Amino acid sequence: MSPILQVVIGLAACGAFFWMMVTSQGSSSDGRVTSQDDLIDPDNSYQIGFLMGMTGGTVTDAAVVRYALQRFEQTHGYKPTLRDAALVIGLMQSE
Repeated sequence: MSPILQVVIGLAACGAFFWMMVTSQGSSSDGRVTSQDDLIDPDNSYQIGFLMGMTGGTVTDAAVVRYALQRFEQTHGYKPTLRDAALVIGLMQSE
């Protein structure tokens, strides 16, 4: 293979790589970013699973999570956010 052809193929590969990097960054803004200020919803399976994973609980303990979320709201007067996850887990452990 001639050196000119190798240079052209190398530049084409670098150009394709650069193009893929630029276009992939534009599409990542479409995804949902979880904020520390997102409210924890007792009906959201993802958030319940997150809390269960932090405590090492099983699926059958999901009722305890929902009760702890309700108790948190009664105790503190507002719905818990992901910042308050540690307090909710403390309420779960006290059940």
